[in-house]
Amino acid sequence: STLWENEYNIIFTNTNYDRDKETQAVDTFISRQVDGIIITPIETREPLPWISVLNENIRPIVFLSKANNQKIDLVMADDAEGAYEAVRHLTSLGYRKVLYAGNLASPWANSERIRGYKRALKSRKIAIDESLIVSAPFGYLENGYKLMKKFMTSGRRIDAVLAFNDLMAIGIMKALNEQGLKVPEDIALVGFDNIEITSLPEISLTTVDIPKYKLGEVSAKLLIQRIGEREELGKNKDKETYTMEKKQIILKPSLVIRKSCGAVL
Repeated sequence: STLWENEYNIIFTNTNYDRDKETQAVDTFISRQVDGIIITPIETREPLPWISVLNENIRPIVFLSKANNQKIDLVMADDAEGAYEAVRHLTSLGYRKVLYAGNLASPWANSERIRGYKRALKSRKIAIDESLIVSAPFGYLENGYKLMKKFMTSGRRIDAVLAFNDLMAIGIMKALNEQGLKVPEDIALVGFDNIEITSLPEISLTTVDIPKYKLGEVSAKLLIQRIGEREELGKNKDKETYTMEKKQIILKPSLVIRKSCGAVL
């Protein structure tokens, strides 16, 4: 609504973790002479090739997740803090063997959530068991389901799970139910994202709420600011001046407590 209120038209696209589609989408936006781009890029340790193209065309861009170490305007949630709060909550309820179920398709967010997970365990003086940190290739429901099914064949005992996101958590819940294990009576479960379905009574998933509306609002305001700065500088001005002083705005997530963690509500 922030962009609409400022009389900007909006073009949406979804690349579904496809690098070629992402590059094609950016090329399309440039050819359509958009004023700026807000993007959740595919996470990678390598430089993104289309960043230089945007800079050459003096197009402002705001990231909603960290992809690499390039200097880009960034608005994102604090992944490490979200995982920290989730595991602190689980351990406050007496859980000690917490499985982290991650997502390799989002390496930066995954590593940050592992960092928060470990920090929370250390703060409770609980030894970190690296065998309880496992990740799936992607973060979909079926990935959570398959990860949990495979983990249960290992014979390792757990009493709680922190999933990379809510979809994986729901898949994990399904796998546990098929093994006759109840959530939270046998194993507590916490997700990440607070998608709408998690509030349904039959799911009632405790989850880390990402402030999605705030992310959109803040990133839109930052993009509008950058567009205004670009217009003031003019296309014939020094491009290096335009690309300086990038902002990183980190928003704090919050824990939404429901039945799946075993807390008394």
